[in-house]
Amino acid sequence: THLDAVRTVAFADSALVTGSDDGCLKLWGLRRLSRSRDDVEPAFTYRGHTGAVLSVTVSSQREQIYSAGLDSTIRVWTLLNANTIAAYPPLPAAIAYNVNSFIGHTDAVWDLSLHENQKLLCSASADGTVKVWSTEKPSPLVHSFKLIDHGFRPTSVAFSPAQQQWAIAADTSSNLHVLDVSTGQIVNTVKGADLGGPAGPDTQINKIAVHPHLSLVFSAHENKHIKIFDVNSGSVIH
Repeated sequence: THLDAVRTVAFADSALVTGSDDGCLKLWGLRRLSRSRDDVEPAFTYRGHTGAVLSVTVSSQREQIYSAGLDSTIRVWTLLNANTIAAYPPLPAAIAYNVNSFIGHTDAVWDLSLHENQKLLCSASADGTVKVWSTEKPSPLVHSFKLIDHGFRPTSVAFSPAQQQWAIAADTSSNLHVLDVSTGQIVNTVKGADLGGPAGPDTQINKIAVHPHLSLVFSAHENKHIKIFDVNSGSVIH
């Protein structure tokens, strides 16, 4: 029931949240899937972004959804009960669940990463910055890493479970940056050339995933390669 391409999806307990080029987020009840083989209608539609929704993540502890968009905003939504809410409320009701917005980026926000324990959210933007936000403070911006000052534009970001004060950011030049979210300092940068072969637009990193227990980062590249490196040493292991 999205009206355009679906860009992102995240689990929310017994539900899914999806974001689309149509500017909407939709909440889907997984219990409905188990009861029917027919097309399933969304439990709720969130409206508020003025452009495509590019990334979503969910806080089960705070019962909130965080979404990032082409409109350069990060929006915070109330996570509703997918089994009880009306799917298509009037527009004022759909907007009312947008409980906060993080304003500070000046271009599309490509990716989000949430650290539940530290109550922090990281965002990677086409404006050349990775920003760290508090999910509980009235003035949410904590740090801003200006990768654009080094000629880079971030594409993906993820917290490191093995090093809880670190976030890993990838960029369009296939570099990986280790960011200390407690001090606002860049700890290390692994150059694209170090990942094997010359760096360029066709080798940019589109998405990264960080191992939940080990100090390993997996990077997905434009040139169809997947690489694995050790975040502590910065060395490629495969």
